[in-house]
Amino acid sequence: FPIGRREMAAGYRAISTAAWMLLLLTLYRWLVFYLPIKQLLPSAGIYNNDGEIRVVWANAALLMAEVAVLGVFYGRPGSGLSLARWLAVPLMACVVVLQHRSVWLAASAGVVVALQLDWRHRASRFQQIGLVIALGAASVLPLLVSERLATQLGGSVQSAVAGQGTVHARLENWQASLQNWAGHGALAVAIGDEPGADKARTVETEEGELRKITYSTHNHFVALLTGSGVLGLVAYLWVVVRVLRGLARRRPEAADTAQAPNDGGALMVLVTMQLVYFVSYGSDFLQFAFFGLALAWAYSRPAAPVFVRATGCPQATALRGRL
Repeated sequence: FPIGRREMAAGYRAISTAAWMLLLLTLYRWLVFYLPIKQLLPSAGIYNNDGEIRVVWANAALLMAEVAVLGVFYGRPGSGLSLARWLAVPLMACVVVLQHRSVWLAASAGVVVALQLDWRHRASRFQQIGLVIALGAASVLPLLVSERLATQLGGSVQSAVAGQGTVHARLENWQASLQNWAGHGALAVAIGDEPGADKARTVETEEGELRKITYSTHNHFVALLTGSGVLGLVAYLWVVVRVLRGLARRRPEAADTAQAPNDGGALMVLVTMQLVYFVSYGSDFLQFAFFGLALAWAYSRPAAPVFVRATGCPQATALRGRL
């Protein structure tokens, strides 16, 4: 179905509003927990078993990071991302404090991709440099304000680099899942395990205990491989490549270069961030909605003309001049 400027602007406004609500929810939960106001705390006393400061799940933090990156690089008046531009700094500060390391990596990938895309379709270079500096300050400021938070973040990063904690558990989890899947026969390897197949596996904890677990693999690609086989994973990756190529090759409309962002670039950032996020998390319905939006946009826009190099041919020279 065709996706135009109007639909993209409505989508930007929707995710910006969602990120604003998540920001308020995060601040409210931190306030309730650290004051503390026991009457307003959940029955368990904390909001997330992964840590007292992780008051929202990783997929919510990812949405906040995506809106922050889009706001910095593609926020213009009338684009649908005006709110995202003003929220970028507080959103990124919250993402840092929430300590979802997979979201940190996805945000970094999004910034790198946005920096590599054409500057002409975004805000002025001076404005974006200022916003990038503000993002960096938002990332560092919480560490300077709170020594306790700095210690927590430092320990989180060290355990990730050393391959300990959740990183160690997930690597073992992926390995066990793949070994179980490969042992189910050639048909499972080709098209995945049959529906309802036993996913339970035994892993060894850091304390040397053997524990039977049944939860997901925490990796979209591993889950897709074991559930849909080699054919399913190849089909998915083929569609991903087609979408990325389509976003890179589609020509922006005149309005995109004047008053609105380069929607192809913004969608490229979203798809890149979700692909990085999927390395350590399973499928997420909202991220697949973004992926479907990118697919529809790429196939509803004309392809950019191919650059022709003149080689002494008058027709080629004339065509090059027109391009």
